[in-house]
Amino acid sequence: MSKQAVGVSPTGTRLSAVRGSNLRAAVPFQASERDRASFVRAVRRHRKVDEFLRGARHRLISLRPVESLEDKDSGPVPPKRWEARFFDYTNNRVVKVQARFPAGAGPVASVSREFPVPTEDEWAEALELVRSDRRFGRSLERGSVAPFHPMPPLALAQDSGGEVERVLHVGLRARGRGTKAQIVAVNLIRQEVTSYGDVGPVQAPLTEGDCQAPSEASCDVQTSGPPGQCWISWPTSSPLWTFLAIRPSASSGQNASGVELRYVDYQGKRVLYQAHIPILNVKYDQDACGPYRDWMSQEMCFDASGRDIAPGFRWCDSPPQTICDTNRDGGNYNGVAIYEDAGELVLTSVMAAGWYRYIQEWRFNPFGIIHARLKFAATGTYCICNPHTHHAYWRFDFDITTPGYNLVEEFNDPPIFPGTNWHKKVYEIKRYRDYSRNRKWRVSNTVTGDSYHLVPGPNDGVADSFGQGDLWVLRYHGAAEIDDSSVWAGDQANLDAFVNGELVENQDLVVWYGAHFYHDITHSGAECHEVGPDIVPAACVVQETAQGTDMEAQLDDLRAFRDQDLRPSAFGSRLIELLEANDPELVSLLRSDQRLRSRAVNLLRDVASVVGTRTERLPAVFEEELIRRAEELLEALHERGSPRLREALSEPRGALPRFRGLSAREGLRSQD
Repeated sequence: MSKQAVGVSPTGTRLSAVRGSNLRAAVPFQASERDRASFVRAVRRHRKVDEFLRGARHRLISLRPVESLEDKDSGPVPPKRWEARFFDYTNNRVVKVQARFPAGAGPVASVSREFPVPTEDEWAEALELVRSDRRFGRSLERGSVAPFHPMPPLALAQDSGGEVERVLHVGLRARGRGTKAQIVAVNLIRQEVTSYGDVGPVQAPLTEGDCQAPSEASCDVQTSGPPGQCWISWPTSSPLWTFLAIRPSASSGQNASGVELRYVDYQGKRVLYQAHIPILNVKYDQDACGPYRDWMSQEMCFDASGRDIAPGFRWCDSPPQTICDTNRDGGNYNGVAIYEDAGELVLTSVMAAGWYRYIQEWRFNPFGIIHARLKFAATGTYCICNPHTHHAYWRFDFDITTPGYNLVEEFNDPPIFPGTNWHKKVYEIKRYRDYSRNRKWRVSNTVTGDSYHLVPGPNDGVADSFGQGDLWVLRYHGAAEIDDSSVWAGDQANLDAFVNGELVENQDLVVWYGAHFYHDITHSGAECHEVGPDIVPAACVVQETAQGTDMEAQLDDLRAFRDQDLRPSAFGSRLIELLEANDPELVSLLRSDQRLRSRAVNLLRDVASVVGTRTERLPAVFEEELIRRAEELLEALHERGSPRLREALSEPRGALPRFRGLSAREGLRSQD
C-alpha cells in the first residue's frame, strides 16, 4: 500500500509541521473578513438586490460559499460564487443572493418563505426587546431571572390575514431551583413581546424543576458563517491519516453538519470523500415537548488549552474538558480541538441547539480505524426531565480507493440467506440494525479489493417509527442530497424519499447511518451518553498471516472450527468479536515483525491440526507445549499492542491454561 507523501495533502497542498505537536497542517484557502464584508456591501448595493431590500428593515443572516461537490478528483478550490441571505422583516421573507466572490458581480436574487433558525444577532435583539418590556425588564435588571436559549428556538404565528410570521423565543429562568421558567415570544417583524404565561409554547409546555442540569454558560457562541478549514496529516513522520477538516460553523447542509471531514485518506488511499452529521432531531414520549429538528452550526465554548493552528482549530497538549467531563457549561474556546489520546488522533467540538449540547468526536486509530462518536448533554431545563430519544444521522460518502466500483454488503450471523453470512445490496435500500444477528456492513472496491466494515455501536439502538431507519444505501447525487432539506416535511428525517430503486452495485454510493438513544433521566441519570459506529479495515488476521505460506491449505479447517465450534460458544463468540475488533492492529503488528509472524504461522498450523481432527471418539487435544507457545505469542502481542488491544487480550490470556489437555470442544465448554 502506498504511503502519503510527507507534507503533501491528497490534492497537492503543502502541509507544515505544527510546532509542539505530532501533526502537519495547512489552511487550503480562506476568505478574509475584508473580502467577505466587501462582497456583502457589493451585493447589497446592486440594483437587482436593492429592488428587493430598498426601504426594508433587514439583516444579513448567513454568508456561505456555493459548493457543487460534483468534481471529486479536483480537490477543494475557492468557490467562485457565494450566497448571502438576508431576512427582510418589513416583508417577512428571506432574500437569497448568489454572486461572484469577492466582487459581488453578476448577482442572482430570489425570495424564499422559509423560516431559518435565529442567529445570535437576532436573539440578542430579541433579548433587548424583552429587557425594555416593563413586565420582564426589572427582573432582568435585578438579576432575579436569567435569560437562556429555549427550545424550540422559534414559533410560527399567523396574523389576522393568515400571514405566517417568524417569532423568536427567549427563555427566562428564575434564580433558585424548583421555580418554573418562562418562555417569551418576540416578533422582530412587529417589534412585539408576548408572554405564554404559565403554559408555555405547544412544543415546550412549562413544568417545575430542571433535573439538576447545569446552567447555561455566558460565553460568546460562534454561529454559522466564519471560515474554518484545515488540512491535517498525522503523525508528522510517515503519516497514516490525511484529511480536510471543517469546523461546525462552516460545515455544509441546511442546518450545518458538525465537524465535517473530506478527502479522508489512510496510507495514501481514499476511504471517505465526505463524512458529517447533517440531520439531528429529538422526539419526546407522548410529545411532552418537541419534537425538534436541531442544528449543528452553533459552536459552544468548552475548555481547550493549546495553540491555534488555523481559524477554528486548536492543537491541545492534553484532552479538552467539555460539559461531559466537568458537568459545567462553558469554557475558553469555540471550535475544533485536536489532540492525541491513547495512541489515537482525536478531533472534538461542542455544539449548542437551544438547551441541548452535542459533543462530537472523530477518533483516528493508527491501524486504520475511525471511531465516529456523538455525545448528548443539556443545560438546566424542564423538558429533559421527560423521557426522549435523540436521533443522529451520519452521512458517509465512501469512496473506497475510487469514487466508483464501490459495493455494500450486509453481514448476518445467524445468516438470513442459507449458506452465507454476507449478501450484497444491488439497489438503493433502507435497513435496520439487528444485534441478535451481529449485523454489520462492508463497503468495498470491487476492482482493488480494498474494503471497510461499518460496525454499529453498542448504544446505537434500533429506529422506531419516528427514527425511520438505521441505514440507507443510496446512489451519490452530490449537493442535491447532502441532507433532506429538498424533501423535508417536518422534524423527522426523510431519507426514505431518496430510496427510489437506483442501482448502487459498483457505483459511487453514499451510506447514511442513524443512531437512536433513548434517554430517561430518572433511570440513567443526567450524565452524557455516546452513540456512533466504527469504520474498520476489513482485514482478517488469520488469513493475512497465512497468506503466502504452506498453511493456506489449512484455512478451511480453521474456518470450519470458527463456524461450527467457536460461534455457538459464548466464549468463542467473544473471541471472534475480539479478533474482528482488533484485526487491523494485529495485522499491522505481525506485518512489522517477521519473527513474530513466523511464530504465529507455526502456531496456527499446529492449532489447525488439532481443531481439524473432527473425530468425536479420539479428538486431538491441546498439549502443554502448544499452550505454552500460545501464551508466549499473546504475551508478545500484549507487550507491543495499544492499551485497547492489551485490554482485549486479557480474557484469552487468562483462559488459555484451562485448555491444557483438552480438545477444542471440551476447552470451549469449560469456558462457558
